[in-house]
Amino acid sequence: MLRVPLPKTTRWRGLYLFGVSTLFGVSRDLGNGRSLSFAAGADVVRTPVIDSLTDTRSVDLEPNLSVFYDREGSLLWSVLARLDHETLVSVNLYPGGITSRLPLGLWMHVTRTHGVRLGVATPAGFGLGYRSRSASRGGP
Repeated sequence: MLRVPLPKTTRWRGLYLFGVSTLFGVSRDLGNGRSLSFAAGADVVRTPVIDSLTDTRSVDLEPNLSVFYDREGSLLWSVLARLDHETLVSVNLYPGGITSRLPLGLWMHVTRTHGVRLGVATPAGFGLGYRSRSASRGGP
């Protein structure tokens, strides 16, 4: 994620996020090293082959709207809404996102089939997850 100063303001910055998603937006300085960012863009969802002899591929993109909250550049929580994707809404709460005494991360997905996926992640790199039957691809 890159943040760049915007003219005539000290509290707002332009935002560019790249990787699997490409997002553009703004970030607001809330004080004490905290920021709230709003972004829109697209996710790469498929890379179909358009010429099998040369392995030339195209890219299929789907819209994405996102909100991020961070402290000193460390992401504490995020909400992503994907407009044409299997997962409609994804919420992530990272360790320390609410209180430093909670060393776990939590996540939730709401799917197009109205199913839910929930999970807990630990600092040790493993976690537990749950998927409702309707959260699987193809519906109930």
